[in-house]
Amino acid sequence: MNQESGRSARGGIYVSVLGVTTMVTVIGLSGLALAQVRRDTTDSTLDGINTRFDGQSALAIALSRVSEASSWSTEFPSGSWRNVETLGGTRWSFMLEYDQGTADAGQPVRTTFTALAARERGARAYSIDADVLRVVGANPNLLTNPGFESGLGDWWAWMSTVDADSSEANSGTTSLRSYSRWFALGGTQGDVTSAVVNDTVYEVSAWVLLDSGSTDQFRVRLNAKVGAVTTETLFDSTDVVGGKWTEISGTVSTGWQNLQKPNLVTLSFETNSTTADFWVDDITLRVAGAGTSSTLVTAIGETFRQRALD
Repeated sequence: MNQESGRSARGGIYVSVLGVTTMVTVIGLSGLALAQVRRDTTDSTLDGINTRFDGQSALAIALSRVSEASSWSTEFPSGSWRNVETLGGTRWSFMLEYDQGTADAGQPVRTTFTALAARERGARAYSIDADVLRVVGANPNLLTNPGFESGLGDWWAWMSTVDADSSEANSGTTSLRSYSRWFALGGTQGDVTSAVVNDTVYEVSAWVLLDSGSTDQFRVRLNAKVGAVTTETLFDSTDVVGGKWTEISGTVSTGWQNLQKPNLVTLSFETNSTTADFWVDDITLRVAGAGTSSTLVTAIGETFRQRALD
């Protein structure tokens, strides 16, 4: 081999080595880039998951703060974002939107709660609709027509026959009469769906008259139907002696599932053992323990929703 051929061979080897080295370098850089992409993707995924949970937690905090506010519409004006706070590694805030003109005492106000949560690689907004009800002052009766002076209204028969009877009344001129009862648990039911909210204890009182010659306990139920699921709370009165008007009272509570407002909530009156005729008059339904102080109650409304606003 001559000297020129040797130099040419060595040059070819150098070029090959350089090409392999370049290829290895490119592959290495590609691997590093791919690893970085994977890390970024993983971090973004984790940030998205954390942001989702923190956004939902922010909604719960917002509901709680409104519940505890002594003057919620003043402290949380409609359309104003609250100061940004930190929850774990997430910065978050919330805003209420409602008709400011309807935020009066004693009236439920449909309110949209929106929470915005953000991390370095993710941001989520969640909203929820809620009814906000402020009960103030004398703790008013939540029922309309409690003495049946305007007829039966939203009350009907349950395994019995009912009518507005002017022959007996505790006050006024009319009461509800339940007769031809098939069973002891037959009686009357009234629609109180619009009067009650979730996670609340209510005081119920009524004047009842049992037909002469009978003695029995009255049973009062509050039934809430959410989809196919019905929940109830009840109380039994002390013995009621027939032939005289007697006041009964007790407490019932709400606590329906998944924070969804029920299709129907009913208040019912029946007896424990007899099927004697009975009359009901002057029914009251009030928030328990409210007295003359201000109480703020929040409850999920009929259009409950929780969704990401991307």
